[in-house]
Amino acid sequence: MEDGKDVNRNRTRRIVMVDSDEENAINNTHEVIQTQNNTQSQAGEAQIQEIQSSNEAQAKLQSYSQNNNDAQKKKKAKIALSLKTEDIEKYCYDVITEMKDFYKKDLDLNSESKPAHYKIDNIEHICSKIIKRGVQEIFVKMGILKELKVWLEPLPDNSLPNQKIKRAIMDLLINLRVSKADLLSSGIGKIVHFYSKNSREALDIRKMSLNVIKKWKSMIIKEEIEQ
Repeated sequence: MEDGKDVNRNRTRRIVMVDSDEENAINNTHEVIQTQNNTQSQAGEAQIQEIQSSNEAQAKLQSYSQNNNDAQKKKKAKIALSLKTEDIEKYCYDVITEMKDFYKKDLDLNSESKPAHYKIDNIEHICSKIIKRGVQEIFVKMGILKELKVWLEPLPDNSLPNQKIKRAIMDLLINLRVSKADLLSSGIGKIVHFYSKNSREALDIRKMSLNVIKKWKSMIIKEEIEQ
């Protein structure tokens, strides 16, 4: 019977030892897994930090690149604006030169008692260039009103310009933005006033002239109020 008990004790010890070994193995496995998890977690955090650093560097690079591009765009825009102003001034100068040339040719023809046709042949061409957006202010500064006044005035033989010329110029004047100083320096008001009062003038031209004068008066009043 004692031998039987000893056998049972030995079996129990072996079972306990096996259980203990299994527990140790499980614990060791858990430790290995935990270590691996920690390692992976650290690696993941390092990778995240690396990505964040890379993103920050990329963001800084993009910001620098954007600022640099903006600076270059502003510089190019400034140069383009300067070139544009020079181009507009040349454009206006060429048109005014054309007007003077056409007027001189008409004077020469008139002095020879020949029909003066250069102004009437080119009035639509000239007005279409003056009325373009973006050039009117430069035209006014460069003295276009004086040239328009000359085209409205009688020739040396006292012949008035063709009605086509008068209509085109009146229509142009009603659309030009001018100041009181521009009107005074050009003297164009006198000839426009003449057409508004001339009883021999065509009714539509008289009305157009009167509308131009009304617009100028309103502009002068507004200008004086704002001063």
